Amino acid sequence: MKIYCVAATLFAVGAVAFAASPGRQISGDYLMSVGGKNVDVIRVPMPEKSGGGIWNMLDWQPYSYASFSATGTVEVCVRSGFINLSRSEILPASKGVAACSRSANTVVFRMTPPMTLVIEPCGRHRALVVSANLPEPDTPRQDDPKVKYFGPGFHRAGEIALGDGETLYLAPGAWVEGFVLGRGRDVSIRGSGVLSGACWDWRNGPPRSRTINAIGALVTLSGENINVKDATLFSSWGWTLVMNGVTNALVDNVKVVCGRVINDDGIDICSAQNVVVRNSFVRCQDDAIAPKYWCENLVCTNLTLWTDAANAFRTGYECVDGSSGLVYRNLLFKDIDVLHLSINKTPPEAYWANCAIFIQAAHGQPMSDIVFDDIRFHEVGARDIFLNVKTMPIPQGSPSYRTDQAGMIKGLTLQNIHIPDSKGGMCVNLSSHDDAHPIEDVSFKNVTGYGRVTKKGKVDLSL
Repeated sequence: MKIYCVAATLFAVGAVAFAASPGRQISGDYLMSVGGKNVDVIRVPMPEKSGGGIWNMLDWQPYSYASFSATGTVEVCVRSGFINLSRSEILPASKGVAACSRSANTVVFRMTPPMTLVIEPCGRHRALVVSANLPEPDTPRQDDPKVKYFGPGFHRAGEIALGDGETLYLAPGAWVEGFVLGRGRDVSIRGSGVLSGACWDWRNGPPRSRTINAIGALVTLSGENINVKDATLFSSWGWTLVMNGVTNALVDNVKVVCGRVINDDGIDICSAQNVVVRNSFVRCQDDAIAPKYWCENLVCTNLTLWTDAANAFRTGYECVDGSSGLVYRNLLFKDIDVLHLSINKTPPEAYWANCAIFIQAAHGQPMSDIVFDDIRFHEVGARDIFLNVKTMPIPQGSPSYRTDQAGMIKGLTLQNIHIPDSKGGMCVNLSSHDDAHPIEDVSFKNVTGYGRVTKKGKVDLSL
């Protein structure tokens, strides 16, 4: 068994003070070792008070993140000097990782990479995210002209432009302040290092990053044969990973470690076809997984999602004109753990509702053949919304998708879903704008634990 720490260790076990390095801060909550070797634990920035986001001061709490590479099963020891770990949970439960031992200040467990776990001493606040990666067998050469190579240590990169056949490589231990604009064929991001947007304020990222909207994004990739693997995307000021105008794309073992601001969407799949998102972790304030504009042939599988103030899944709202022939079709979300839903509870009728699954068809655009299969919820409450489906006009937002015309939905399947006790069950809401914009062929198969179901307008639902 070999352990590869992602960054030089900055503290000794038992140290009272924690050193900081440029661009990041060591967590004061936890110490961690893997196979007896110390691994840095990074403090994820506290949420900022921003319009529409987390507003309750009690919820402005940071969490922590640690990452390492290893071969085989390793023993992880987490310690805290003031957080009680005696009741800590290791999530998601579907990973089958249990504590080997637990006490007031220590929890020990074993994990086998690649895997990302969340250690929660007492609910969602001050959690620790632990990511275990496999060492890369084919590290790119630093002198390759087609590789933008960032080795271990701190880098203030700014814009990182990628073109045809080019690769951004974030070596284990690399901490890179910057943003990525990639356009072309065979563009890739590799390596288990960190790309950080924490140095930019909410909605005030670099101007060149604003290729999709006025907010901008930490990573924007467009083109054919796009690949993003193993990287950690940290504390974006706006949207985080945007696959915009892509054909044939893979997102694999990516860690979205956000939550500082609203608008920090985890993974946006925009105007895209033939995309696979798998084996990844997303925590953000805003929507975790969000197909936008139009999307065909999307598979999202083996994911762990967490939203603090929006939706776990959001499809639509931003819809292109239905007369274009571009559609949402063949979207599969399978084998996914949803750890936490929005702190800010809303009624399903709210324009900016916060839900587990929110589907909004507008602009005369059709949506069809959407499947949610084997979705596992860790924590839900009586005011949480399980499913919210609407055909609706969009009177607010950017002029590019503002419309007084609703869309249509046909073929939505939810199956093999169990919702834990929520003191009455999460609600289900389906609302069509009028008979010309119906919601058709919605089916529940082996879905248990939901509560109140409301329907408005032309809706075809089989329970």
